[in-house]
Amino acid sequence: MAQPPPRRGSRRSKWRHGIDHRLERIPRYRAALLQSMAYFGEEFELDAFAAAYSSEEPETINAVTAVEGNLGHIVNWLKQVADFGYHELQRLGRIEKGDGRPIDGLVDAEFLAATDRDRLLHLVQVRNRLQHDYPEVAPQEIHEAVSRTLDLLPGLLAGFGEMLNRIDAD
Repeated sequence: MAQPPPRRGSRRSKWRHGIDHRLERIPRYRAALLQSMAYFGEEFELDAFAAAYSSEEPETINAVTAVEGNLGHIVNWLKQVADFGYHELQRLGRIEKGDGRPIDGLVDAEFLAATDRDRLLHLVQVRNRLQHDYPEVAPQEIHEAVSRTLDLLPGLLAGFGEMLNRIDAD
């Protein structure tokens, strides 16, 4: 069911619209990530991915780029959902404004587990390095980040669903 467009001047609608938009996109990009991984074997073989990572062949470069791009989109959106959720909860008075990162506020208020925060922040660091220090990122690190992202997704999405239920209960 489509969400109504945000009302002008409504911060809740702005944050909630942003959350919903990202959560709707994540499953599609997860499916795209799984499809892009298939290029490297049934089990997303590290050796095949590592060999392709240094390839000169355009088709192979595109296959690597598809994995990296889908990973980057998913990690970006997960982090943004956490940030937007924090801001919406803060607006509702459910979280005090803190001096730290929004994601830490979600942990402090028990909307997110500390282990999930740490795992997500690690993935954000890998994503940042991919965008800014590409030659320095080893294919093994990307391969591991893909596996970690897929492992983290179900629990994190369930946690975000719980967060939204608590927001909507207001």
